[in-house]
This record gives sequence, C-alpha cells and structure tokens, in this order.
Amino acid sequence: MACGESTKVCDPPLAKQSFLLTSTVDYILFIQAKVDLNINPNEVQAYQYVSANELKEMFKDVKLSFTPWFKLICNTMLFEWWSNLNNLDAFTNDTQIRRM
Repeated sequence: MACGESTKVCDPPLAKQSFLLTSTVDYILFIQAKVDLNINPNEVQAYQYVSANELKEMFKDVKLSFTPWFKLICNTMLFEWWSNLNNLDAFTNDTQIRRM
C-alpha cells in the first residue's frame, strides 16, 4: 500500500522515506519613515527595534530563537541591504527570485 492522498496514511517503509517539502514566497519591503505599529497578537509574540549589529548579536544568544529562513535571509541579503539604506538604487526593482 502506497501513501493514500485521501487518507494521508503511508506504509511504514514509505513513511520512513518521506520528508516535508515546502515552497514559500516572501516579500521584503523597505520603508524609511516614522510608523505606528498595529501588531496582531495572534501572529506576533514580541517585537523591538534593533540595529544590524544588535541583531547579529541576538543571533549569537542561545536563549533566543529565530526561524531558519529569517536567519538565512539576514545573512545572505538583509545585512547588505541594511548597510546601503541611504542608497538602495542597486536593489530597486530586483526581479530575481532567489531560491534558498
């Protein structure tokens, strides 16, 4: 018996071989303005404003947890963008889809 889509049940040999694969599109937008936050408590546990260096230090703190995708985005792109906030022209209208 193979995995049954309608029942979501798999034979043990197939269940051991299966893995979860997801695909997500995330949009990152920049704004430099004074904003009032309207936080949805069902989606956000806590928030705070930090500098790039403060966030890098927070990543080192084992008591804090971050989603793997957020750390990946920060370490591959966000910190570079952050250091160029006064001139984002090189990143404007980027149409590349980055597969990570």
